[in-house]
Amino acid sequence: LVLADEYSEEFAPVTLEGPRCLIKLCGQPLIDYTIEFLVSNGVSLVTVFCRHFGEEIQEHVRRRWGGDVGVTVRTVVSATATCTGDAMIDLLRDEVIAEDFVMVSGDVVTNLALAPILRDHQRRKRGDIHNVMTTVYMETPLGHATRSQADTNVLVVDPSTGRMLDRDSGSERAVFVSPEHFRTAPRLVVRNNLMDAHIDICSKGVLNIFHDNCDYRRRDDFIRGVLVGSELKELCYNIHTAVLSEEYAAPVRDWPTYYAVTRDVLRRYAFPLVPDSNWPPGGVRYYALRDNVYCSAGGRP
Repeated sequence: LVLADEYSEEFAPVTLEGPRCLIKLCGQPLIDYTIEFLVSNGVSLVTVFCRHFGEEIQEHVRRRWGGDVGVTVRTVVSATATCTGDAMIDLLRDEVIAEDFVMVSGDVVTNLALAPILRDHQRRKRGDIHNVMTTVYMETPLGHATRSQADTNVLVVDPSTGRMLDRDSGSERAVFVSPEHFRTAPRLVVRNNLMDAHIDICSKGVLNIFHDNCDYRRRDDFIRGVLVGSELKELCYNIHTAVLSEEYAAPVRDWPTYYAVTRDVLRRYAFPLVPDSNWPPGGVRYYALRDNVYCSAGGRP
């Protein structure tokens, strides 16, 4: 599931005239990086959910991913969704998703291998069906250019299981850790060096939780509700973390991170998603030179 809308204005005024997911980064629309990540991991069915500029996104998906590319990419255009919560409710009502799914923002650039994270999620779910989500983070310190200044989250994690026990906005100088956490985890790790990659492995029950809690408008509301909401805590829903230290996964949340991720792609941190990989076929061909300089075929650097 690719969420093409972020229901925000970080890219205004550009997004007043076109969808944010079609903004080009190193010559490729952002959403193509996201879909390429899913395709390279063997995903056979991709659902793109959008509202704003739905026709433009549909046309791009049809033109770029509608041929013989080994994957089915379908676009769901909503006339009413105003937030992520609305999108989840629409998907549940229309029975678009019938099983566990990968949810990713339409602005993510990553070379992540999903298979190990999927296996861990499925293993945990077999042990307890209340393990509803595994969310991906990349080790990135606060203040790093690739990490949005709005991402100041501090996580409390059980290091033996990877279970997320709490997530604080980090807006205060101190973080309160509930004594209750020590009853289930003898050792806790508090981390502020994890950047939210906006990649989640979700059980189908995530849709039902959004449906039953209509005040969950954002993904952050859902996570916070599972971790500290009294009703959901009684149901014992769990969220686990997958932390990347070698692979690259960064969402393009605003113009500063757009610049930073562009630089990272040119420096080959997201390999093989680099200009000289020459994807998609039929586009401009590039060659890599020294010092992260790229030259188009027959052209100058």
